[in-house]
Amino acid sequence: MNTKFFFKKEKQLIDKKLINSLLSRYDKIYQEKIYKTNRYNIYEFSDSTILKEPLFELTLNKIHEKFQLIVNQKDLKFNKLWLVLTEKNFEKKKCASLHPSYRQTKIS
Repeated sequence: MNTKFFFKKEKQLIDKKLINSLLSRYDKIYQEKIYKTNRYNIYEFSDSTILKEPLFELTLNKIHEKFQLIVNQKDLKFNKLWLVLTEKNFEKKKCASLHPSYRQTKIS
């Protein structure tokens, strides 16, 4: 595999409509503790369980296609997808107020 490749930041690989749908589904997964791991903030999909979540499958496919393009390889395979709940750093309340849509900022 080619380990020397470039990376160019690309805005809107995932569009805002899909981001909002993903956030909504993630909230439901979090509330219902679906796909929960033994860590309080991590939810995990194996390659077989992701098929049960069309939104995440679509997202993973977009990411997969972009990685294949970046590294110029067609044989990449993702085995897992993790959803990680992150919380604002309460020590930096002034900074947190600058990012009213924290989760969207982290995803986009």
